Amino acid sequence: MNVVVVASECAPWSKTGGLGDVVGALPKALSKRGHRVMVVAPRYDNYDNAWETGIRRIFKVFGGDQEVGYFHGYIDGVDFVFIDHPCYHNVKDNIYAGERNELNFRNALLCKAALEAVWHVDCGGSNYGDSNTVFMANDWQTALLPVYLQAHYRDYDKMKFSRSILVLHNMAFQGRGPMKELEQLEIPEHYEDVFLLDDPFGGEHMNILQ
Repeated sequence: MNVVVVASECAPWSKTGGLGDVVGALPKALSKRGHRVMVVAPRYDNYDNAWETGIRRIFKVFGGDQEVGYFHGYIDGVDFVFIDHPCYHNVKDNIYAGERNELNFRNALLCKAALEAVWHVDCGGSNYGDSNTVFMANDWQTALLPVYLQAHYRDYDKMKFSRSILVLHNMAFQGRGPMKELEQLEIPEHYEDVFLLDDPFGGEHMNILQ
């Protein structure tokens, strides 16, 4: 099976807590079990063991075209792919810095770039492709990935043989925000009810982990 682990941090390159440790270690264990494993994370800084692939792709995020690059390193049986964009370089000293809309932008861009990494990044002579592939999203920062997979690809007969799971490491952070953010995040209108949470204390709002 092809396993693609997507997260906002990955030790030893980026780490604020347990998430980074898990993303740095679990893929190596999965590889030893015979799976082909890729990790996709932001490239916050210059990493000595990840090299420019020359691949550039453009994704629409927050209504504008954003060009990203892909850096790749093969370590301990795992393909580590890093998404290169100035929005990540700007927070290399504090990867969760910024206003909420800045976090949403970085997270949405990561999810979109990670989904297409399986098509475009050559790993050891071939790309992963989207057959027999499972995307493992981690925490609220990448919780949009399963939604994008369904709403932007599977609903249009693409990636029909790909699946996704969402792994929660910290339930305290859920990506809550106003419902109006869904349009900015390019969530189709008919999916909006999926995100709706009627909190008796905070009222109606959007919860990315719904």
